[in-house]
Amino acid sequence: MRTEPISLLALTTTRGSTLVASSLGQTLHHCYAIVPEKLDFVPTGWISACYRLTCGDGTSAFLKLQPLDGFQPLAASAPDFYLPLTRQLATRGILPHIAYPLPTVDGALWTAWEGWRVILYNHVPGRVVGHAGMTDAVVRQLAELLARLHGATTALLLRAPLAETFELACEAPLRAALTVLAHQGAEATAGQRALRTLLVPRRRSTASPVSAHLVRLRLLQAQARAAAHPFVVCHADLHGENLMLDAAGRLYILDWEGAILAPVEQDMIFFAGEPTFDTAFRPAYEALAGPLKLDAALLDFYWLRRGLDDVADWVLRIMAGDGSTARDEADLVEIADCLAGLADS
Repeated sequence: MRTEPISLLALTTTRGSTLVASSLGQTLHHCYAIVPEKLDFVPTGWISACYRLTCGDGTSAFLKLQPLDGFQPLAASAPDFYLPLTRQLATRGILPHIAYPLPTVDGALWTAWEGWRVILYNHVPGRVVGHAGMTDAVVRQLAELLARLHGATTALLLRAPLAETFELACEAPLRAALTVLAHQGAEATAGQRALRTLLVPRRRSTASPVSAHLVRLRLLQAQARAAAHPFVVCHADLHGENLMLDAAGRLYILDWEGAILAPVEQDMIFFAGEPTFDTAFRPAYEALAGPLKLDAALLDFYWLRRGLDDVADWVLRIMAGDGSTARDEADLVEIADCLAGLADS
């Protein structure tokens, strides 16, 4: 990935597409009434291309470019839901420390440019917490923010609400990929051959690890649908890479692209089993929201579905056959690590 500062004169995204800088600059100027001066590439995100935008008056914003067509993550939410949601959370003071979209001069929360969705966010200065930075203090702040988010559900004016259906978007593409891999011949790429070795058993009597996980996920899905759970607004992707601390130690929640109305368990899967959950998270959450009762089967469902959604995204990218060898190798490592983690859990 590129990490050196780049300007609007020559902007190249992580997807390898060269953007016509002057055209992008004109779009930003016309739609947001700003004078874009410099873009610094931010090596984050998988599908999006992200940049810190510096304007002529010295102010900064965070620019995100999302492809309007092509591959989309299975767990992605809908912009018509999460963009108005995050702006409302910020402007109403419910969660003032989040990344939220800035409106265009016409009041829209995104604009289009040459096949890309252009979203301009407030710039959040600080450092990413990361997986190793979940200290007790961070966990307590996160619990308080989540209690406020979940508790505000009925007070929010939600446009185009996106609600949990407990569907398994990962199942069809994973089963289709297993079938194709089992019958691929010389036309397979190196990444696809390695994927076949990883996912397709040599003996027909042995089940693929993916197939075994899908069987268990179906059972958990039935349990989830049979139980009655109240729905709240969930971020749905709360791990350390989507959290940021500013210089004053305030915690910001970033990347709301997976936001959805769902049971609270959806927001607990990355840390419910950690030692700090009972010592730091639960007391802080319950102080604002009351007793927190979690359904273990629902936690299992969300954990397994999220893992298989991620596996499916990597598998689909390798199966597309248009990636570099290095990218395929990186995706294979991620798949193996994810499946190992699911087996251990």
